[in-house]
Amino acid sequence: MSEKLHAANWTHAGDIRPEPGRLASPLPLRDRIEAGARAGFIGMGFIFDDITSALHQHSATELRAMLADNGIEQVELEALADWFVVGADPCTDALRLAEAVGATRVKAIGAFEGDVQPEDMIDGFARACDRFAGIGANVVIELMKASNLNTLEKGLAVVTGAGRANGGLLIDSMHVVRCGISLDAIAAMPSGALLAIELDGVPEGPPDPDIWADMVDHRLQPDEGSFDNAALVRAARAAGFNGPWGVEIVARAHRALPLDEAVRRSAAAMRAVLART
Repeated sequence: MSEKLHAANWTHAGDIRPEPGRLASPLPLRDRIEAGARAGFIGMGFIFDDITSALHQHSATELRAMLADNGIEQVELEALADWFVVGADPCTDALRLAEAVGATRVKAIGAFEGDVQPEDMIDGFARACDRFAGIGANVVIELMKASNLNTLEKGLAVVTGAGRANGGLLIDSMHVVRCGISLDAIAAMPSGALLAIELDGVPEGPPDPDIWADMVDHRLQPDEGSFDNAALVRAARAAGFNGPWGVEIVARAHRALPLDEAVRRSAAAMRAVLART
């Protein structure tokens, strides 16, 4: 039986460089969904802004049918921010959008400024998980070098402290390398803590000194670069994770590709990696 594949948002978002306040894809949602299906993905991710825009053109029923008709079983929305801020309510609008498309997962991000400690985020994460549990969606925190949750230990402190079955971590190849997370540590994660994974190729040599450019301009396909993604898959399996296997390519070269070529290349690279495991 072939492995199930998930295409994270930037893998099929087209020619759009992630910038604060400028995240929506220039491509029609239907085109992206159909391209993902043709490449063999059963899961796809989208930015909240993409769903907001799509709801101006389609009803929620039409969006769900668009996904179902193309065999997209898993829908991820990103990125939930400020869930840890006392008095903030980022979940209400996000929940509305997640319900509209039948989202199965919401990607959350940590703090990018200020002195926010992991222990101060536990209650907020528990509340966010409870909000999305009602629609059967997981909430996953993506560890990032640029955020306050930049080590495996910090991320685990939040998700284990919250103690919610639908709450866990998302690990991404680039961030594994940039955050200095060992594969042994991933393999030893508590059962149920690892709920999502994204593979991408990490370029050889030192990182771009501009941390944002390093994140969004240089990633390679999962079967390229200096990092052993097959070993990461094996470590994830040891931690109890067994797919769907995600791919997230945020890179200048990838953005320049036509949509179908971009998603086909990423799907082929994922299959090449999984074949080595």
